[in-house]
Amino acid sequence: MAAVSAAPRRPCALRALTPGPHPTVEGDPVQAQRLENLDQAVKDKLAELDQTISLRRKGDTVGALSIVRSDHGKVLMDRIRSLVTTMGAAERAALGERQDQWQHAEFISSAVTFGGSTLLLLLIGAAAVLTSRDYRARQAQVWLRLCDLGLQHTFDAVVTFDDTGERKPGQAPFREVLRHLAVTPGEALMIGDWAERAVDLGCGAAACSDVIQRARWIT
Repeated sequence: MAAVSAAPRRPCALRALTPGPHPTVEGDPVQAQRLENLDQAVKDKLAELDQTISLRRKGDTVGALSIVRSDHGKVLMDRIRSLVTTMGAAERAALGERQDQWQHAEFISSAVTFGGSTLLLLLIGAAAVLTSRDYRARQAQVWLRLCDLGLQHTFDAVVTFDDTGERKPGQAPFREVLRHLAVTPGEALMIGDWAERAVDLGCGAAACSDVIQRARWIT
C-alpha cells in the first residue's frame, strides 16, 4: 500500500528529469531525438502505471491484472533502459572525443611553445656568433694597426673600447688590463696624459701607484 500511495507523486518527479530542451544535448540532434523518445516512453510508462493503479483502487483487480499481464509495461521499460544505455554510451564517446581534442590542442600548444623557445635560443646563439665574429674582426684590425706601427711585440696586453664597453676615465678598461697582466692595482703603474683624469682603482684618492705625466703624442 505504501508503494501505491507514493505512486501519484512519482510521475511529477520523473517528468522533471526530461523537460523541454536539455543543455547536455544542445547541438546534438541525434541525442536530442533520443531524449524526446525517452521522455515519451517515460510518459507512456507512467500513464500505464496510473491506469493500473486507478483500476486497482476502483476494485477492478481483473482489469489491473490484465494490463500487467499484457507485457505492455515491460516493453516500455525495455525501451527506456535501451534509450538510457544508448544515450549514456553516446555521452561517454562524446566525452572521450572532447578529451582527445583537448589533448591534441595541448600537444599543439606545447609544440608551439617548445618550437618558439628553440627558435629563440637559435636566434640568441646566432646573435652571439655574429657578435663574437664581429669582435674578433675588430681585434684583428687593432692587431694589424699595431703591426703597421711595428708595435705588435711591444705590449703584453692591448685593451680597446670593444673589450669593456667603457672609455677613460672608467675603471673597467684598467681592470681588464690588470686581468690580462695577472697583477693587482698595487703592483701596477699607470702612466697617463692628464692629472685630472687619474683613475681611482680603490687604493687611494688617485690611481694606485700611478705615475701621471703630461705628454704629447709624437707622430
